[in-house]
Amino acid sequence: MAKITKDKLDNVKKKTTQKIRSRTMKFSKGRIIAFVICAIIIGLSFLFTTQLENYINFSINKINITDEVGADDLKIHYIDVGQGDCTFIELPDGKNMIIDTGSRSSATELANYISKVILTDDKTIDYMILTHSDEDHIGGSVTIFDRFDVLNVYRPNIYSKSETAPDDATIHSSDIYDKAISSMYKETNHILYNEAGIIIDGEDYNLMFYGPLDENYDDVNDYSPILIFTYKEKTFMFTGDASSSVEEDFVNNYTAIPEIDVLKTGHHGSKTSTSDELLSATSPDFAVISCGEDNKYGHPNEETLTRLNNVGATILRTDLNGSILFFVNDNGEIGYQIDTYVPNTYYIKWWYVATTLGVIVIFICFFSKKIKIKK
Repeated sequence: MAKITKDKLDNVKKKTTQKIRSRTMKFSKGRIIAFVICAIIIGLSFLFTTQLENYINFSINKINITDEVGADDLKIHYIDVGQGDCTFIELPDGKNMIIDTGSRSSATELANYISKVILTDDKTIDYMILTHSDEDHIGGSVTIFDRFDVLNVYRPNIYSKSETAPDDATIHSSDIYDKAISSMYKETNHILYNEAGIIIDGEDYNLMFYGPLDENYDDVNDYSPILIFTYKEKTFMFTGDASSSVEEDFVNNYTAIPEIDVLKTGHHGSKTSTSDELLSATSPDFAVISCGEDNKYGHPNEETLTRLNNVGATILRTDLNGSILFFVNDNGEIGYQIDTYVPNTYYIKWWYVATTLGVIVIFICFFSKKIKIKK
């Protein structure tokens, strides 16, 4: 049996140690490179925080539309956009219409609602009606113009600060209204001003503009047109933020005012709208109020709620009931559902996810058990 000298044994140990160190160094470099790449990706993800949070939270939220709603039914979505206003109408002939677009703060969520709940395939909006220039009604329009193809727009007779306006015109100088008008003319070719007498119609339905009745108003809210949508003898009224004086002008100027099945109450339930005169003339069965939870304006006002209760209207509110869906089937039967979009009670912030991913990456790269390399 050959003897192994001490020198040979030391030499073998030395070579073995060098091989282990070499493999360990190579393995460590690989882990460091992997860590750096993951850190860069996680870091860059914070540039898209809003988009990622909306995607994650919308994906896990509940979209709950009753089986009673048929594919060809008229569907009117009173979308919960917080302290703002937005209604989306799915017309029975396949076309659609949006009335106002909420505020900037709810724009991405509104666009997600439309694309995931309503326009799941085609991204075309046939008609957009902007009632007036306030941010809580037009703030989301820039995002809507960016995300969807809008074919026709009906705009208020209010000029932005960048437009060339007549001497007696009303000008709204806010930046967001300026951006909304600029996006409108950039993205859409067919634009009309709101005026009484406009009719948008199709098979068994029509939308009539009953205002504005004057060319100029002191308050931009009063440029809001009163609209009545009719389908299968069911009627839906929209009044934007029009004040009681505009409502009274409407009642005094039109004799054949139909009874209204669903009234979209004016100005988020403010006491300055939804007057006794309007309610007496229309006798609504339902009243929908769009307002934000615990909003600073105190909407809806108790006086408005009392007036609605006095005419026997069933009151639905986006701050209490979430997004509200009314539908009318081919037989003219009307129904509704609340909470068509039910968010979870918790909201996942992106930094929660990023921190968790970061901890996992650090553990894998530096603290996990080293992989043994076999020959």
